[in-house]
Formats: sequence, C-alpha cells, structure tokens
Amino acid sequence: MKPPQQVDIQAALLLSSSFHFLCSVGRGCLLPFLTLYLRRLGLSAAATGGVMATRHLTTLLWSPLAGALTRRYDKRRLAAAISLVGSATVALLIPFIPPLDARALGGRCNATAASIGSSPLSSSSVGGVPPSALPAAGPLSNAPSEGQLAANGTLGGAGSGNKSVVNGPRAERGAPGPARSHRSLDVPEPSGGWRGVGGEEDGGFLSGLKGVVARQQLLLLLLMGVVAWELLAAPLAWAVEDGLHDYLDAVDAADRHSNAPTWGRLGVALGAGGAGILVSRLPCFLLGDHVTRGATHFFLYAALAVPTLMVGSALLPLLHLDRKRARRGGLMRALRLVGSRPGGPLCAAVALLAAAGGAALEDFLLWAMEDAGAGELHMGVGVSLGSLSEAAFPLLLGLCSRSPGPWGPLMAGAGALALTCLYCSFLWGPWAALPAQLLRGLGAGTLWWGVGAQAEEVGAGGAGLGVRRVYSWLCAGMGGVLGSLGAGFVAERWGVRWLLRGVGLGVATCCVLLPLLRWRTPQQRRINYSRLLAADDSEDSGSEEEQETDWLDRALEANLALQDHALKGDRHRQNLSERRGHL
Repeated sequence: MKPPQQVDIQAALLLSSSFHFLCSVGRGCLLPFLTLYLRRLGLSAAATGGVMATRHLTTLLWSPLAGALTRRYDKRRLAAAISLVGSATVALLIPFIPPLDARALGGRCNATAASIGSSPLSSSSVGGVPPSALPAAGPLSNAPSEGQLAANGTLGGAGSGNKSVVNGPRAERGAPGPARSHRSLDVPEPSGGWRGVGGEEDGGFLSGLKGVVARQQLLLLLLMGVVAWELLAAPLAWAVEDGLHDYLDAVDAADRHSNAPTWGRLGVALGAGGAGILVSRLPCFLLGDHVTRGATHFFLYAALAVPTLMVGSALLPLLHLDRKRARRGGLMRALRLVGSRPGGPLCAAVALLAAAGGAALEDFLLWAMEDAGAGELHMGVGVSLGSLSEAAFPLLLGLCSRSPGPWGPLMAGAGALALTCLYCSFLWGPWAALPAQLLRGLGAGTLWWGVGAQAEEVGAGGAGLGVRRVYSWLCAGMGGVLGSLGAGFVAERWGVRWLLRGVGLGVATCCVLLPLLRWRTPQQRRINYSRLLAADDSEDSGSEEEQETDWLDRALEANLALQDHALKGDRHRQNLSERRGHL
C-alpha cells in the first residue's frame, strides 16, 4: 500500500473516536451481562469460568496471529469488515441455544421482575399470582448458602440433573397449585428428593444421567458459539489500531490517538446502561419458551454493527501499512525492552495480577448482585456508573499541577480493586453495589493509567505501541485466563461471596508487598530533554554570538571531531603498515 498523499488528522481522529465509541457501545450491551446469561441458561460457576477463560485464551492467541496475517498480506480493511459482519452474525445465533430448564428460568425471571416493580409486593401481584407465592428478592437470610447450593448441585453443578433453584425462601410443601405452576420452580423436599412442577418425583440413575448429558451438550454448544464469536471479533481491534497508528505516524501525530480508550469507556457506559434499562422492561420470553429477554443483549450487539459498519466504511480506507515499522521487531522487541528495563517485569506482574482479580470480579459480580435481589436495571446502571468513573480519571488527573509517576497510581488502583472485592462480598440489597461500581471504575482507570505511563517510559524511542500491547494484551490476557478459570472453581466450591473475599485479601496483600519490591528494583533516571533545551536556551540568551553555537552545533562539532579522530587513526595504521613493509 502506498503512503497517504495527504493526511487529514482531524478527520481521522473524529472517525476513529466515533468508531471506537460505537464498537464499545455494542460490547457494553453484551459482555458485562454474559456470565449472568450463562448462569440463567443453567451453567455452573466452574463451567461459566471455563467459558470465560476460553474466551480470554482465544483472544490471547488469535489477536497477534490475525494481526500478523493481515499485515503480511495487507488485508486490514477486509479483516475489519469481516470481523464486524461475522461477529454480529454469530451473536444472532447464540441466543437460540436452549437452556437446561426453561420453566425454572421463567420463574427466576418473574421473581426478578417482581423485585424491581414500582408497587410494593404486599399490595400487588405479578401475572395474576399473589405475592406470597413469589420468592423473596431481598437478602438471602432464609436461603441456603451458595456453597450448599453448589455442593447439592442446585446451580447446575454435578448431580443436579436439570434442576435449578432461585435464591430465596424455600417453598412450602403444601403450596397452592396455581402459585406452583406460575413459579415453575423445583424445590427441595424435606425427605431429600425433588418435587417438580407437576408434583412428580424426579430421581434415580437415568434421570441424573440425562441431566449430565444435557449439561455437557449445553456447555459444548456455548463453547463453540463463544469461540466462534471471539475468533471473528478479535482481529478488529488490532487491524484498526495498527492501520490508524501507521496513518498518523506518517505525519508524527500518532500520539494524538491516545483519547480512543476514553471514548471506548463512554461507549461501554451507554451500552450497559441502555441495555439494562431496556431488558428490565421486556417480558420474560421473547420467542417460544427458550429465547428469554436475556437474548436482547446479543440482538443489540448485532444491531449496533450496522452503524459501526457505516462509520467504518469511511474509516477503513484510511488504514495504512508501514512496512518499515513492521520490520523493526514489533512485539519481540517490546518483550525484550520490558524484560531488560528497570521496573518493566514488576509492572508486568502487577498488570497480570490486576487483570486476574478484575476478571474474577467482572465475571461474578453480577451473580452477587442477583443473589442480593438486583435485576438488569440495577446491574446496567451499576456497570454504566463504573465505566463513567473510569473515563473520568483522565479529567481528574488534569486538575493536578503535575503528572504523577506510574507507581503511585498502580498501588492506588490495586488498593481500590481490593476494597471493591471486599465490599461486594457483603452486599445486602439491589442498589448496594453502586458505590462499589464507582470505586471499581475509578480504581481500574487509575491502575491502567499507571500501566500506560510505565509503558511510555519503557518504550521511549518508537516502541510505545508494542510495549503497551505487552501489558494490555499479553499480561492482561494471561491474567484474564487465570482469573476466570480459578474464580469459577472457587465460586463452585465455596460460593461467590468467599471468592470475592479471597480476591480482595490476595490483592491487598500484593499491594502491601509492592512498595517493598519497588524499593529493591534498580532505578533508572529519566532525562528530561525539554528541560535541558530550555536551560540551554536560557544560558545562551545573553549574546547573539552565543546563540549561534547552540546544542545542535556543538553536537555537529563533536561528530566532526570524532570523524577527524577516526581519519587520524586510519592514517596512523597505514603508516605503521608501510614501515613494516620497508623492514
């Protein structure tokens, strides 16, 4: 591809910001609610963590490979277009995967709708059913603990068959028939068996075997859908970012593309808040008895691909390929820089730890909110506030007299993550998570700003993009895989509350150790070239003759002196060789 003849920086930045904003709106409609959707389909905590870890692993492995292929064959525009259309198509197919038990899913949906109704439950009914027949939406004071539910297999774990229990008070054995048919819930009997919706006893080896096969089929279908979706969605970010960086770097304006993450966070806030409000107002089932209103998140993601593609049609022609930059080493050079510079490996460890803790919190925070009685409305508003607070950190940073170093924000962000996890392990109501969401977003913005500042220090000299990718792709991707996988097994064994407490204590411990490790890390003095030039100008401002001999002239003189010295050395060696020849 030939270099651009004329670069319109303002138009490129406007198109880039709009494109990032629309892409993030679509991802905000879907990704924050994905684990909640998997839970309502019937997956256990361990299976949900495995699905999310697989998604992170797919992105970790496929993104650099796809980026290298598109750069090698100069197909960034085609890859971006296929990514948008293909990911939207797969997102339309995933909602048609049937849940394990649609009747229990409907009962959970009706209970959630009752918890966010405008009128009190004591004086109203939902769907013509008296409020006494609905499960409580408040704190789990009378409900079995999550660890007991996981051990008994009532959250889709082993031995549960195809049954599901909504967290709330247990239904009485002699409940009226209409209420039992509306709730569509399977409740444990005192004798230890299970009574289904129609009062039939389900048990025995064959029923358990059918449940295991159904869970395995559901998990396999979801893994296939999520992997296909991520394979198509992952190349988009690298293709667009590489092309825009090369396009703006042709006129030394690549640093002006740094506002794209802020627009992305604003898009996530709009997408999550809008999707939560919309889904909370829809009926429980959209199509038949297995496509629930949770599928709206996928439909919104696919619908937003249309305006994103329209903006992309104007942005994609700007994508430029700089083959000289591709030959400079890229990620391998960035890895060597991170490993050799002081503070680089420690910052990578902090990024990995923060990504692992953040993945565990994001995957199971909505589970904890649902257990506390929250619905899609509370969850969407909470995620939106968190993204807004994360986007507001650069504005708050602008109020400071001088920019802080990277290590202060790193420690502050890790501490905020620890406090958020500990707070979320003691939720008591639907709106109780809002302060935690604000703290989570502010802490994430602080921490990843510190990671970016450290990347700029390590990658000074043209390798900034590669070093940022080492931190944001490699370290964050590995942390996401480990965090989601480990969190799923911990939540399956001990429950979500103890998972959040463990993550909070672990991150807090590392926060205490971080200053000690930083103190033992060799320090590197930063050279402020602008200050040196300013000081040089102030010293040489006394006379016009001194101004003529500025730093550039002195550098040229030093270079000439070195060349003269090299010529003298060559002449000296030539004379020695001539003398040896005469002898």
